[in-house]
Amino acid sequence: MKKFLLSLVMALGFLASSQAQFDAENLFGGANIGYTRPIGDFSEFAKGGFYWNAEGGYKLMENLGVGLQIQSSIVGAIDSEDGSGLFGLNLYGLNSYMAKGWYTFTDSNVKPYGALGVGLARVAEPDFTVTDSDGNQSTVKGARSTGLASNVELGVSFKGFNISYNFNVGGKSPDQAIINGAEGGVWVLYHTFNIGYIYNL
Repeated sequence: MKKFLLSLVMALGFLASSQAQFDAENLFGGANIGYTRPIGDFSEFAKGGFYWNAEGGYKLMENLGVGLQIQSSIVGAIDSEDGSGLFGLNLYGLNSYMAKGWYTFTDSNVKPYGALGVGLARVAEPDFTVTDSDGNQSTVKGARSTGLASNVELGVSFKGFNISYNFNVGGKSPDQAIINGAEGGVWVLYHTFNIGYIYNL
């Protein structure tokens, strides 16, 4: 199924480029905000948080668009020994930069749609301050990692307003994890539940 969808998007892209015609009315852009919920091994030390994205693209056909999406989440990072942050709570930064395709299933006012994205992911542990037994403070820089990002989105749009669900793969957590209790090198998997608006020119 994935190979079929990828082949379809590539074929339509080549078809559109062969027409050598650009129509500004086919441009679109928008943004979403929502809630992030980590799952799998990553959820053992990372909890829920805030999500946002910004996206823009071009409609190759009435029901098919391609473009770019930037998305970011800030989720709670738990220090099981309460050794850092506020009462052991820090923050993870989850960022993705993806090429993406959107397909709308109907031409009615209420438009269910699906989308697939792939690109680069970046996971960042928080920097935090540690106080030793003598009362001296020092800042520890959190670990960082980059990897493959992918995204599957399902949603419903009505006159530009949309509600959507995303399943995200955000690379892997840093191999040399700094936060106490965090396991390095686990897949960063998370759901997001979003609302937003897409503007068509």
